[in-house]
Amino acid sequence: MLNLKGRAAKLLATIEEAGVTYLVFSQKRAGVEDKKKHGRLELLGGKIGPEHPWEGLIRELYEEERSGTLARKLRAAEPAYEEVLLKDTTHYVFQLPLTAEEWEGLKPAAEESLGFELISVMQLREEEFRARLTKRTRKTLEALGYLVKREKKQA
Repeated sequence: MLNLKGRAAKLLATIEEAGVTYLVFSQKRAGVEDKKKHGRLELLGGKIGPEHPWEGLIRELYEEERSGTLARKLRAAEPAYEEVLLKDTTHYVFQLPLTAEEWEGLKPAAEESLGFELISVMQLREEEFRARLTKRTRKTLEALGYLVKREKKQA
């Protein structure tokens, strides 16, 4: 029997401008049960069920981004994905390039997000930025090579 627990599909949306690469993040709106994640940055997407990761991500994008731009573009592009295993969850990460015009037209769903942010690849190295990420997003970006894994300090 197929184990459907622990599956998530995420979008690594990128914008290239003047030789600089930016990543799109959502500032998480979390309920009382998840206060630690409220206001933290994460990649768009979420948990998926038995559907193909691409279909699950399209569904998630329609829930998180109201203009439909991301879902429509992902549907048309059908990009490959990278699998990232984090503890007991497999993350299927799809990369999708956006234009500045597409970015400007994005509309975050108020019940899911406090808003979207563009963060340059250079900013990813700043400790202040790392502290703003959800733990799973930080670990996903480390696995993809966007962040260098921090060594644990020894006492």
